[in-house]
Amino acid sequence: MKKLGLLEPPSQMARSNGVDLLRGTFSLYVLLLGHIVFWTAFANGADAVPMWLSSLSRAMVWLFQSRAELHPAVLGFIVLSGYCIHRNGLRSRQHLRSFAIRRAYRILPVFWLASIAGIALFLESSQTSPEKAAALAGTTSLSATCFLAKVTTLAAIVPIAHPCDYLGNAPLLTVMVEIGLYAFYGIVFIRGGERLVLAACAISLFTGLIIASLNLKFPVLYNWWQNSSLLSFLPYWWIGAAAVCRPIRQSIVKYAPHIAAAWLLLTVATNYVDHTAISGELRKTCLAFLMAWLIVKIDSTAMKDNPISFIGRAGYSVYAFHAPVAIWLCVLGSSWWLNAVLVVAFGVSAHYLFERPLDRVGHSFAASSKPRPQAVLELPDSQPQNT
Repeated sequence: MKKLGLLEPPSQMARSNGVDLLRGTFSLYVLLLGHIVFWTAFANGADAVPMWLSSLSRAMVWLFQSRAELHPAVLGFIVLSGYCIHRNGLRSRQHLRSFAIRRAYRILPVFWLASIAGIALFLESSQTSPEKAAALAGTTSLSATCFLAKVTTLAAIVPIAHPCDYLGNAPLLTVMVEIGLYAFYGIVFIRGGERLVLAACAISLFTGLIIASLNLKFPVLYNWWQNSSLLSFLPYWWIGAAAVCRPIRQSIVKYAPHIAAAWLLLTVATNYVDHTAISGELRKTCLAFLMAWLIVKIDSTAMKDNPISFIGRAGYSVYAFHAPVAIWLCVLGSSWWLNAVLVVAFGVSAHYLFERPLDRVGHSFAASSKPRPQAVLELPDSQPQNT
């Protein structure tokens, strides 16, 4: 089989303000249009949110999630994560240990702390309004078994564990999946190469179509597949990784108009023709390729520092902590704009006070674990480029 070059070293290595801009945009899209607007309206009444903002949120749902598909900004995060990890990730089998150490320090401490914070703030919100706290958090009760299923990422693999992944801090379910994607990335370099990637992606896409066709009959399974399934996210993550490779990147750019046209036709079918979720599942794949096109274009554009890129550099912490903080503020009656400001401020503070110091510790341990001489292309003395 002819190789596609999926595992070739990247042609770009420097940190990109454009990539950080995208990460910041996705973060703000999720926390504001995806969550805070709806949560504020639910907790404090429809009049608590400007009509134009509510209309914009509903329009985005109609455009991208009319069959309850994965949130488009989260899909963008997944594609961006695959792109950035492959752009600045594992390049050699000998360095798997170094890669694992860096990823563990980068993602696990925030994931675990945000999970605990989610439970703590859920309990605090429940003191004020149990009904609102339960409805907004998607949590009706706390369970040690569910908590373990989530923090060990078991809920990303076993559908029966759903909805344990909503416990306390629901958006962390995508982080839970991303941990599994990192592990699969390492396995690819050791065992399977491109054949394993292509086989896993093909299985994922085929399974997704079957589950989408049965969405009305098995809504819980469909919800798990859309939001917290490791197998479901694999193709989109690897579309991002593949966009690092020059031939694939050039093909994505060349065929982007055709992909956009296909996405538009599938959107019409999803909203007006197809009563299952099959067309919605197909258009999600088209959207992933369009996200890859956007990432490639922005990454190749010189861009100065800007406020959104600054937020993007702290995007992981902003995303990880936003739900419990925002829900707590909604229950207390905070305005939507103050809620958004405080959530971003909390996330940026968590990045600089907690995430970044531990990330540096991980870099230090990873560097000491590398064999000599160093034979891997990496981006030294900078933060990893993941969600």
